[in-house]
Amino acid sequence: MITLIYSQFTDDKQTALQAYFGPAIDLDEFPQDAATFPNQCVIASDDPRYAAYYDSLPSWFTEGWVKPGD
Repeated sequence: MITLIYSQFTDDKQTALQAYFGPAIDLDEFPQDAATFPNQCVIASDDPRYAAYYDSLPSWFTEGWVKPGD
């Protein structure tokens, strides 16, 4: 089962992630203020951009996160 996750991209081109906010619960409302955290988006956990971001971080940092593809 693929999970939708709240994320933040580095810019409006949405090519690279810079933050993971957690699983998406309410798709009509983002968990962070858009003015403070621009370029937020809901993406699927099987998105290759999420996998690249996840894999770039140390395993101790991603404990408890949705794994890519889950």
